[in-house]
Amino acid sequence: MNLPTIPEERFAQWLIDKGIEPTPCPACNVGEMAINISSEQDRETAIHMKVVDSNGTEGTFSECRIICLNCGYTRSFAVRVILGDVGNDNAV
Repeated sequence: MNLPTIPEERFAQWLIDKGIEPTPCPACNVGEMAINISSEQDRETAIHMKVVDSNGTEGTFSECRIICLNCGYTRSFAVRVILGDVGNDNAV
């Protein structure tokens, strides 16, 4: 199964393009935020989760996260939305 990948630079650019400010944290107002990366080598930001629907069909859900280093508040964004917006000037 091919899982989607989002390099950290692409995720950061998507946030900028959407006007999403990663700091300060909306919960504690501290400006120390991080995005998840899988390793220092590949700097890939997507987290992949196995999902099973009510019929027993298996699939995956992938997301990118911004995490507050002070309180742990987490914002998640579906990778399919990020990938769908790339090159689409009309995306919301």
